Amino acid sequence: MSPTFLPLAFGFGNLLMLGWLAAAGLPLLIHLWNKRTHQEIPWAAMEYLLAAMKNNSRRIRIEEWLLLTIRTLLLVLVVLAMAELYLENANLAILPGSRAHKLLVIDDSYSMGYKPGDTTRFDRAKQLAREIVQQSSLGDGFTLLTLSSPPRAVIRSPSFDRKSLLEEIDNLRLVHGKAELPATLQEVEKILATSEREHPQLIKQEVYFLTDLGRNTWAPDFANAESAADFHDRAQRLKEISTLVVIDLGQAQAENMAVTTLEASERFITVGQTANLQATVHNFGVAPHQQTLELDVDGQRVEQSEVSVEPGRSSVVRFVQRFAAPGNHRLEARLTGDALDVDNHRWLSLAVKENIQVLCVDGKPRGAESAGATFLLTRLLDQRDTGGASPSIRATSLPESALAETDLSGFDCVILSNVAQFTASEASRLDTFLKQGGGLIFFLGDRVLPDRYNQELLGESGGRAKIFPAKLLGVSGESAYTFDPLDYRHRLLDAFRGNEQGGLTRETIYKYMRMKLPEKSQAETVMTFRETGDPAIVEEHIHAGRSIVVATPAAIDERNPWNVWLSGKNGPVMLFDLVAEAVGSQAAQRNLTVGTALEAGAPAATPGTSLTLQLPDGRKESIRPSAAGDAARWSFNDTSLSGFYRLDAGSNSPEQTFAINLNTAESDLAKLDPADLPKEFVARTNWQDLGTAPASELKPRAGADRWLLYCVLGLLLAETALAWHLGQRRG
Repeated sequence: MSPTFLPLAFGFGNLLMLGWLAAAGLPLLIHLWNKRTHQEIPWAAMEYLLAAMKNNSRRIRIEEWLLLTIRTLLLVLVVLAMAELYLENANLAILPGSRAHKLLVIDDSYSMGYKPGDTTRFDRAKQLAREIVQQSSLGDGFTLLTLSSPPRAVIRSPSFDRKSLLEEIDNLRLVHGKAELPATLQEVEKILATSEREHPQLIKQEVYFLTDLGRNTWAPDFANAESAADFHDRAQRLKEISTLVVIDLGQAQAENMAVTTLEASERFITVGQTANLQATVHNFGVAPHQQTLELDVDGQRVEQSEVSVEPGRSSVVRFVQRFAAPGNHRLEARLTGDALDVDNHRWLSLAVKENIQVLCVDGKPRGAESAGATFLLTRLLDQRDTGGASPSIRATSLPESALAETDLSGFDCVILSNVAQFTASEASRLDTFLKQGGGLIFFLGDRVLPDRYNQELLGESGGRAKIFPAKLLGVSGESAYTFDPLDYRHRLLDAFRGNEQGGLTRETIYKYMRMKLPEKSQAETVMTFRETGDPAIVEEHIHAGRSIVVATPAAIDERNPWNVWLSGKNGPVMLFDLVAEAVGSQAAQRNLTVGTALEAGAPAATPGTSLTLQLPDGRKESIRPSAAGDAARWSFNDTSLSGFYRLDAGSNSPEQTFAINLNTAESDLAKLDPADLPKEFVARTNWQDLGTAPASELKPRAGADRWLLYCVLGLLLAETALAWHLGQRRG
């Protein structure tokens, strides 16, 4: 330990008070002064007395030195006790006693960006944190934690370097996520335990929460009773070892408008197609508001609309756009502004293509084109209207024998029609395709070998990839089966909702492939067969793509009882929606929420090649892809800011754009009444108000000053008794 901090290790927060220790030398100086002023004069009578006292001289000197020591020690202990009491006064009587560990918990969720006056709540929180540090006594230790999701320990072990601590406070930036109190309390408990273990001289523990006291944070909805009990138990444990102080920076009835959604009605868009866009504006305040909503495309304002919203209600604003050029387009819906700016923006990354490339793999070629398993598929897809109402689709057909040698990176969707089985190499190629965000659609039929599918595609055998969402059980018996759309709950059936009489329920199936979902499966059943309950269509999000299985074939074959309902009037609509669902996962991977990691393929890059990712605040990060099967992939975890993230993969590859949006739960600025805080917390509007807190709220812990004063009292009694005893003997 350095000489500078050696006195602090004993708990003295004001070193100037220790200067009074020099007063302890006064008794000794007086003793020496009196000794020097005595002048010895020979005197016959005194010589007789001195001779008589020689036998007691040693005892008298010892008694005098003992009395001098007690009086000197009295002065030393009084000075030390006063130094300790001065520390209490400098600490504003928050916790009487010795040096303190002060844990600063700063709410950096985006609601703290609310600006009721000249400064935001977050800037006010940082200002108060600086005051706590600057006005605390020397010898106090500080730690720093953010009240966020997840909480971030900026300084985990008590620090005594105030300059560095203030720099860390200044460097804190508002994140665009929410606050999470239960996880933060868990971190608080860990930090306090570390402080007690590593810095036992910090006798007091004080935790300051600088927050807007948002109801969504301080009155959390617990998943179950066990989680709620765990939260309150932890708060009670913390109260027993520390003081939990909530400094309220919020305002009652704060008004706020927010853009909560921006999306395209179409799941994919091609050049020249009409894109129907809609934005939702919500009023989180208590008064009606009217604002202007602007739409920007690639940084240029293209449209605006006035929107009026009643308190607690939402309003939907619709825009129509056509894109003349392919590529990644950046869309932003923006309100003209209020006191919380961060949620006035909503972002959308829209990939516009020349056309959607679909590869149809034929599992039952017969020589004549009309007899193939993909003939109907390619004909229906190529006949889609391309006049602007629908996207342009280009379908290519290949026999299943060509799958192992085909580069799938140029396709958006692969349809596998009545393919008998897959080799390990083919399964690996399809797995890589899913990782790159591609979509797979399986149409089953009479050539499918269930055992081979289950072995190679379910991922249940060691080392094999999972690319198939259901386990095959074999072919059903021949009968009349009809579809049950399960109340049209799945978005894939949106086009058929409201058309019960002429829609899917009128189709009749005579034979299908039976299947079931594995245990703990994440797959969804789109619809079933009413007579048996067996799944008819199953889909699952796998890796970055989507895998869909249809229990019936897509081929026309008059020689067996497998009829093809795709050839009816509902078939083209269903086929198009299947392709849209399969390809739509690509858009989902480009539009995420704050805190979700970015991950995508880097087709033009190789492992070890550096890519550049530009963040919404203009910072640039270097990214290195890693190998992933036959391709390279990259990832980035720190998406704490909303806005566009733009990846530059080099001159030979187009820019990849990702939109990161807010979880708008924080946009509700409703404030918890401080009186409703859990009983373990003390609420204040300023940290200096703590000096007036009732003793019942702030638990004192005995410090060294009390014991020093006890010692002073004991020494006074001892000095009095010893002086009286010596006076009696010498009298």
